[in-house]
Amino acid sequence: MPRKKNNELKAYSFLIVDENTVIPFENLTQKQKDEYIPRIMKNIGRAGSDYLNCHPDEAHNYLEHKHRVMEKFTNAIAELDRHLNCTEIQGK
Repeated sequence: MPRKKNNELKAYSFLIVDENTVIPFENLTQKQKDEYIPRIMKNIGRAGSDYLNCHPDEAHNYLEHKHRVMEKFTNAIAELDRHLNCTEIQGK
C-alpha cells in the first residue's frame, strides 16, 4: 500500500473464519463479536504464553511494563471519577 504524503499508515484487520470466509473486523456484527472475540483473546493469550516460554528472559520486562500500564489506567480512571464527581456536585 503506498504511503500518504503525511506518512500516515493505515491498518486493516480481518477475521479469517474458515477457508472461504474472511470478514473485515469493522464489519463484524455484535453477535459475531460476542462469538469470536473470546476465541481471539484465548489465541492471543496462548501465543503470548508460548512466546514467553521460549524467551523467559523477556518475561520480567513484560511484567514490569504491564504493571506500569495498569498503574496508568488506574490513575486515569481515578482522575475521571474525581472529575465526574466534581461535575455532579457542580450540577446540583
